[in-house]
Amino acid sequence: MRILKEEIPIFIVYGVIFAYALLAHFGRIPLPLAAIAVPVSMALLIVFLIHSANILIRGD
Repeated sequence: MRILKEEIPIFIVYGVIFAYALLAHFGRIPLPLAAIAVPVSMALLIVFLIHSANILIRGD
């Protein structure tokens, strides 16, 4: 699997938002931010998995 240069920032954004959701779940982040962070990060995780599957299927 070859990762294109333009996909690297996308992976970084996914990682940052997912890490923020983990902090919201296990840490002490105010409730409004935690209530927004977890669903958004789960949606982005699904998009990330679809994107990764597309890369695998594409074969690049």
